[in-house]
Amino acid sequence: MRESSDKLTEVAKGCAMRRLWEAPMAADRRPWPMKWIILAMILFVVPYTYLTLHFRKPGPSYEPYRDAREKTLIARSGFRRVSLSAVQADSAREIERAGPSALVSSSPGGLPGELRAAVITPPFLPAAIGQVSAPPSLDSERPYAIRFACTTSSLQQALSGARLYIRGADAYLLTDFVHLPAGLSARTDGKTVAIEIPPSTFDPGKLRLTLVGQNGSRSWDLQVR
Repeated sequence: MRESSDKLTEVAKGCAMRRLWEAPMAADRRPWPMKWIILAMILFVVPYTYLTLHFRKPGPSYEPYRDAREKTLIARSGFRRVSLSAVQADSAREIERAGPSALVSSSPGGLPGELRAAVITPPFLPAAIGQVSAPPSLDSERPYAIRFACTTSSLQQALSGARLYIRGADAYLLTDFVHLPAGLSARTDGKTVAIEIPPSTFDPGKLRLTLVGQNGSRSWDLQVR
């Protein structure tokens, strides 16, 4: 009988402890008031939207399918594409401080026919290319720096990047501009652009490099060692 009484006592204690644990847990399972859920959403959505709009890079978003198709068309036409970064220099003095330059001459504007047919997304090229500073020779293991002045066709355009297309002894450098969001504009349509081409981009030998503009381009010879 004593053993049965002890067992009943243990069962009673267990039930009491279970009630103590379950009571706060049941209270915790009550749903949050709707006002706190709405407040939490506002505190997250508002900063996220601001940061996204403020720091988002202007221009169209990346489209993998379109990019892959363009790479295929470019390869079929014999070109090799290299994506480059381009930055806007503080002033035109960057061109003068760049050092001795190759002999730069004027050439027709726009893309050559075969390259124009292969590029699915036409770039917003600068309307005109001005002064250019680019070394006449290059060690293939070193980067190649180009500085140039250009004019955009609209104050609503901002520098986005650059692309280099190479085929044999010819290379075409395209500077990409994109439209700014509504309500924004640049202070002037004149830009000074700095581009650095990575090491080992060019094979040793002599090539003709063309900086492409809408209404006129600039070309020069480059000797790669």
